[in-house]
Amino acid sequence: MHILVVDDNIMDRKYLKYVLENHLHYTPKMAKDGQEAINKLKNSHFDLVITDIVMPNVDGFELIQYIKSNCPSTSIVAITGKNQCFLQIVNKLGVPKTFTKPVEPSRLVEHINHLFKSLSKSACA
Repeated sequence: MHILVVDDNIMDRKYLKYVLENHLHYTPKMAKDGQEAINKLKNSHFDLVITDIVMPNVDGFELIQYIKSNCPSTSIVAITGKNQCFLQIVNKLGVPKTFTKPVEPSRLVEHINHLFKSLSKSACA
C-alpha cells in the first residue's frame, strides 16, 4: 500500500512516519503542504493520504477537494490540532475518519488496518 503523509510540522510528519513504519511496516512518502502533496499525487498513485488541515499554501480542505475530484479511489484521513470544528467540516467533505493531534498510534493503526483489509476485499471481489 502506498501512503502519503501531509503536514507542515516536521515533528508531526516524523511522528506519523514512525508510527506507520514501526507499527504497520509501511514507508510513507512525505509532503510539507497541500501543494507538494498535489504534485506527488499527479505523479504517483496513493492508496491513502493522511493530511493535516491547517497548512500554508494549499491547506487540507483544498487538498481533500483535489483528491475527491482527481483521485477518487484514494482514501483520506484528516488530522488537526487546531480546531475540532475543522474535523466536522472535513466530515461534510466526505472524509469519514478524522483524528485530533496528538494521534493515538493504536487508533490510527487500527483504522488503517481496517481500511486496507476492506480495500483488499473490494479489489478481490
